[in-house]
Amino acid sequence: MSRLLLVSFGFAVLGGCALTQNGGIGLNALETQDYQRDQRWLPRDFVQVQRAVLQHDAACGTHVRFAVDQVHPNYARVMKSMDAGQKPGHDGWSTTMVLGVQLMTAKPAQATLYSYYMPDRRQIQEMYDIVLHPEVCPGVAQRAKRAP
Repeated sequence: MSRLLLVSFGFAVLGGCALTQNGGIGLNALETQDYQRDQRWLPRDFVQVQRAVLQHDAACGTHVRFAVDQVHPNYARVMKSMDAGQKPGHDGWSTTMVLGVQLMTAKPAQATLYSYYMPDRRQIQEMYDIVLHPEVCPGVAQRAKRAP
C-alpha cells in the first residue's frame, strides 16, 4: 500500500512539473546556439536599452519587456512575443523572441537574437529597431520627412 502511495505521489509531482513548463521550451534552452537567429554589435548600454524599450512601448503600445539577468548583471534581455498583442512568455518561450544584450569591456554591447521559430528579416529588424529606433512602430510605414 505504501508503495502505491509513493508511486502516486511521484506521478503527482511529475504532473505538476509538466504543468508549470506550459508544454513549451524554457528560457535556458532557448538561449542556445540551436535557436540563435542573429548577432550584432549595439552602440548602447543597459540604461539606453531600457529607455528605448520604455519609449517604444509608449509610442507603439507593444508588450516588450526589458530585464537584467539577476545572476549575470552584465547580461540583459529584451523580450517580445511573436503573437501580436501578447506579453512575452504568455504561453511559454516558444513564441517569444529574446534579444540577449551583453555588455562588453571597452566595446559596444553584443546583441544576440534567439527564437524557437525562424523569424523573417522584418521581425529581426523590428527587434533591433526597438533598441536603435524606438520611435519606429512595427507594421507602420514611415513617411519621408519633407523639408518646409
